[in-house]
Amino acid sequence: MPGIIMQRVTEGEDGKAALRTDDFGQFLKAIVGIPKDKNFEEKITSEMKIALKEGKKLRLETLRSVKALILEFQKSGTGKELNDDEAIKMLNKAAKNRKDSIAMFLQAGRTELAEKERNELDIIQEFMPAQLSEEEINDIILAIIRKVDAKEMSDMGKVMGVSMQELN
Repeated sequence: MPGIIMQRVTEGEDGKAALRTDDFGQFLKAIVGIPKDKNFEEKITSEMKIALKEGKKLRLETLRSVKALILEFQKSGTGKELNDDEAIKMLNKAAKNRKDSIAMFLQAGRTELAEKERNELDIIQEFMPAQLSEEEINDIILAIIRKVDAKEMSDMGKVMGVSMQELN
């Protein structure tokens, strides 16, 4: 189901009035604003409100499942505060669950359920940090090999140690 679309009058390139169509969610984000300094839980809550107002059921359902993970973490009794690292671990776990479900649904021939899981995975990945491409990782590792002056396989430990520090 598409989001709510709204139209507004703006000034066109020629200086005349022009009708502009906007996605309501983008409009809300621009007007209300979602500050970058909000913590993870506040971001999820804000996005849930926008999804509810737009009527995006799948997005709302997915965000509610992430919110449930947050509540589960808070009530776990570990005494830890939800920081960025914990949030990323939580999102990685949710993403892995979706990937596993996609594989099982495709194996069982349930493409409609696999597509739903794929859409949920896309929503979850919006909140995850950008992943490095294979090419970027190769460039970083080559730079590390030059930096530690690795010439033989016996230097692999040095390269691995520095790689793990730089890529984490």
